[in-house]
Formats: sequence, structure tokens, C-alpha cells
Amino acid sequence: MNFQFGHTWGLLSAVGAPVNTVPPVVTGVGYVGQTMSTTNGTWTGGVDSYSYQWQANEVNILGATSSTYDVTIDKEGASIRCVVTAINAAGSTPANSNAVHNWTPLDDDTSLEFLHDPSYGDSLTKVGDRVSQIADRSTNGFDLTQSVSAERPRTGSDTIGGLNCLGSPDAERWMRTTAAVAMPSSGDLATFIVFENTGPPAGNTASIVSQSGTEDYQYQADSPSDFDGKTQGGVCESFTLSGSPHNGPSVHGVILDWTGAGTVAVNVDGTERGSESYTTKLSSPNVLRLGRNRGETNGLTDAWGMHVGTSDVSSANVARYEGYLAWRYGLEDNLPVGHTYKSSPPTV
Repeated sequence: MNFQFGHTWGLLSAVGAPVNTVPPVVTGVGYVGQTMSTTNGTWTGGVDSYSYQWQANEVNILGATSSTYDVTIDKEGASIRCVVTAINAAGSTPANSNAVHNWTPLDDDTSLEFLHDPSYGDSLTKVGDRVSQIADRSTNGFDLTQSVSAERPRTGSDTIGGLNCLGSPDAERWMRTTAAVAMPSSGDLATFIVFENTGPPAGNTASIVSQSGTEDYQYQADSPSDFDGKTQGGVCESFTLSGSPHNGPSVHGVILDWTGAGTVAVNVDGTERGSESYTTKLSSPNVLRLGRNRGETNGLTDAWGMHVGTSDVSSANVARYEGYLAWRYGLEDNLPVGHTYKSSPPTV
């Protein structure tokens, strides 16, 4: 009896800290507002409990110590993983999960032209709930401003996919670059905006985005009741989109491809809805506008999410921007079957 008891005690005391045999697995999308989660992995040696520490670029995220993590704006675009620690009476053992590193426009460091993101609070200069400036998050300094109080868009009231948008409760709210800014010398520019039309346009030239210069364009309504979408200006013949109305919320892209296809095309949620020959190169410099046409007359009652431009108009890069914006704003179901990022967002 005594021998058997002593032998059993010896076996128990030899058991050590847990040993990881299958690493934890993190799933989810690393974009602001999204929730990521981790499994515990598989362990031997007995586990009494687990602890969790989420990391961004292998640096601990303060307070992120549960099995789920809600991505914050400052961690969007980071390489995100979770360190799961298994604990028993003999000790503890950490194990790293896989890292999820989703692509963002800030990774497009050679061709990003401008990036205006109203969900990034540090970008906004406000007076109450009115925005006088939204800073450009690219390195080019193409800030959008509005000096007239009555024409400033609002913040804090409008969302798309749970993310803050600039809101235009009437057709008088809009922003622009203070001066004309340099456009790509190649003539190639793809401009994307996440947009929802929330009321009748102020006339059929009411525009989401526009540029004014010697050769320019505007992307506008062509109806007094809905946003059906029309592109006109000096760079191409006017054309109206198919499949209208396009009131959204949707990802809109105006793609000026001078060096490749030689077309001006408009995509809505990853589907081309119209195009024309790109006959005259976009001039530089140009004034950028958000929420108003080139003549600064008609605007839209709407909500604007991210407004971003790139000089890389290759089909792969256009799809990457569409995928990013769709997944960031919860609009991935709008992407067509066969789109590169229909099933998952772009990664680095």
C-alpha cells in the first residue's frame, strides 16, 4: 500500500507546465470596428485556464486581454496576432497565433495620392459637430476645408457600416482643397468614395466628387430624385451609369486610365457601370471637391465615408481598393461573384 501510494505521488509531481501541440488560430478582419477572435490551440499536460494578450506588430495592445479583440483605428493595417498562455498548477506556457495582416491604402506608399477618412477622429478639425477641415492621411497634404460655417458637413450623426461619416443633411454641405493641387503627370487616377445618397439631389448636376481645372471631370446625379450616376467634363464624353439608381451605401470608383486602356470608367461595388474614351489628359493642378460639382453650385444630401485616390489604375490595384473599402464598411456582399476579394479582404 505505502509503495503504491508513493509511486502515484511521484508521477503527479513530475507533470510539468502545459505543452502546445497545435498553435492558436486567429480569425477575423483587421479593419477598424471589426471583431477578431482566437482559438486556444491544442495542449497536452493538463490546462486549468488560459490568458490572452493581443499584439499589433508584436507589441502588446493595452487592455486587449480576452479571446476577442475589437480593432481600433490606430491598429488598422497592423500585423495582429494573439499570444495564448495555458496555465496549470505546475506553470504556464505561451503560444503565438498566426498573424493577420490586412492591406490598407497606407501600404500603397508609391501611388497613394490622397486619403480622407472621417472615421479617423484625429483627421477632423471641428466646431461643435461641424467639420472645417479633414486632413489628408497621405504624405501629399491635400487637406479638404470649408471656411463657411453654414456649408460645413456634420460629424457624429451619420455612419456606414458603423463607421463615422461626414454628413450632408442638406445639399449645402461640401469641402474642397484650398488651392489647386498636383495631379499625377501620367494622367492615371482612380478615385474611390464610400457614399450613401440620403435624399433628393439639388438638381441633376449634384456631385459626389469633382475636380476643376483646364481638363477635369465631375461624378454627379443625372436625376432630381435619385443618384443614378453620370460622369462629364473635359476628359471624356459624358456617360450615364447602367443599373441605376445607385443610392448605396456603395463603393464608387472613377478610374481615369490614360496609359493603359485609354478609358474613363466608373465602378459601383466592383462592377463597371459605364465607360468612355479618355480623350484629353486630366490637367494638373486641379481643385478637389467632395460633395459639390465643379461650379460649386449643386450638392447632395448624403453621407460620405472614406475618399481616397491612387495613381496605380491597374485592374489588380483597383480591385484591392474596392476589396478594402467593401470589407471595411461591411459592404462585401455587394461585390460581384468572381471579384478577387469577394470571399476575403486583401492582405499584405
